[in-house]
Amino acid sequence: MSATSTPPTTTPTSTASHERYVKKAQERDEPSRTRTLRANYGQRLRGRWAAIMAALRQGIVDFDAFGLQTEALVDPPRGFAFETEAQQVTAFDQWLQRQTEREILRQYGSDNQFVEQAYERGVGAARTELRTLNLGPVGEVSASALQLPVHREQLQALYTRNYGALQGMTDATANQMRRVLTEGLASSHGPERIARDLADRVDHVGKYRSNLIARTEVMHSHNRARATEWSRAGIKQVDIMLAPGACPECQALAAGGPYSIDEAPGLLPLHPQCKCALSIHTEE
Repeated sequence: MSATSTPPTTTPTSTASHERYVKKAQERDEPSRTRTLRANYGQRLRGRWAAIMAALRQGIVDFDAFGLQTEALVDPPRGFAFETEAQQVTAFDQWLQRQTEREILRQYGSDNQFVEQAYERGVGAARTELRTLNLGPVGEVSASALQLPVHREQLQALYTRNYGALQGMTDATANQMRRVLTEGLASSHGPERIARDLADRVDHVGKYRSNLIARTEVMHSHNRARATEWSRAGIKQVDIMLAPGACPECQALAAGGPYSIDEAPGLLPLHPQCKCALSIHTEE
């Protein structure tokens, strides 16, 4: 808060400026303006899966699981020449775990840039809305603002949540790929068939869940930032600001408002396709 701002002790009274702000936000395709962040995060994750699969296909098809390519960005599988199928699957598991750890979990699992940028934008949006009610600090969100203990605590929780989602994705994809490989070896499928079946699991599990994670984690971070900044400003209640074409579930959530500021951090997104955002509840 600025030195001249006084936290509200009751629900803020609506202003013409706030009404215009909410109306304009709801007329946009998405009130949060985080589409680019979500798209970029999803693209990065899908790209890592594509790199892993390209290296895997090269090892299985081009080198029949015995080749080496030390210059590759992602290490191709090596040393699968074991006496039993179980040993081959174990070696594959170990290789895949190394790749997902390096290419996904280390790069995007901690201090995630997309989660942080979404949070920063959320704080900025929260302050903009406060100003329409003649509340809150003036000026852009500075790097020092995100270093406040309350925001660092929230960001650490968001990083942990994002890491857990990524780990769940890599584990689920690995389980599916292990099953496909085991069945392929037992059925004496050729390398092309096995590589194709593994790629199908990457597409339908790894890449699919990458999209879900990018959408949900960015939107959750953004809305949690709004709620945290408003809580600092003394706001007591929030509404759901519906995006155009909001689903029946989101419409029902909005109709059930207002919600306490303590509930706010966990309200949105309601589902992976959710584009709705939190807004300050006001009185007429």
